[in-house]
Amino acid sequence: MTTTNRRRSRIPRALDQISQPAWKTLSYQHSAHELLSVDAIESIHQAGLKILQETGMAILSENARQHFNAAGFDVNHETSIVRFDPDLIESLVNLAPSSFTLRAHDGTLRKCILFTVDIQLGQS
Repeated sequence: MTTTNRRRSRIPRALDQISQPAWKTLSYQHSAHELLSVDAIESIHQAGLKILQETGMAILSENARQHFNAAGFDVNHETSIVRFDPDLIESLVNLAPSSFTLRAHDGTLRKCILFTVDIQLGQS
């Protein structure tokens, strides 16, 4: 009994058949849509601040806990829980820039996406 190979042989593709478009900066063509109302965003923000204040967050890095402690947050080194004061969080957020630009690690625009992030938080 003879067996035949039923696989089809692959036809090699020439590399020049596939053209790749040049890298370019992405830009949005349409305006942003508001998914949540301003009140809903503020409600989510306040709920997050409440969780951070009452429950806290487990921070496993001892070095990070020392930085939080130095910044004035409530740190329990035995349980690794850090509780955050909402007023202190708001004051630190206000120190951050309202926008920033992300670039490739080498500073070039080659093969990277360049964009600006605008941060808008609710004010209490």
